[in-house]
Amino acid sequence: DPRLTLLKQHVSSAAFHNSADRYDPPRCHPNTRVEVLEKIRDWAIQYGYDRKSWILWLNGAAGAGKSAIMQSILELLLLRYTFVAVASFFFSRGDSTRNTIAPL
Repeated sequence: DPRLTLLKQHVSSAAFHNSADRYDPPRCHPNTRVEVLEKIRDWAIQYGYDRKSWILWLNGAAGAGKSAIMQSILELLLLRYTFVAVASFFFSRGDSTRNTIAPL
């Protein structure tokens, strides 16, 4: 399918939550960041008309734990809340395929 081929040319597979390029990605240690993980989980499992926003943008200083938080929440949602559709993009300053918004 030529449309799929075109799409693959513009996707950064290195930005996927389960990419081999992100081997052993950061995760939250057990029983840490519980409140923020619960807030994000609650946001993610909202249904239709109750939802106030469809995009969650987690920002913060470098090294603050954004990637660990999102990796942990993605794994939780994929394991326990299979009815929730999620998408993610893990930016990386040192990777030219995922250090801009172009592949989004």
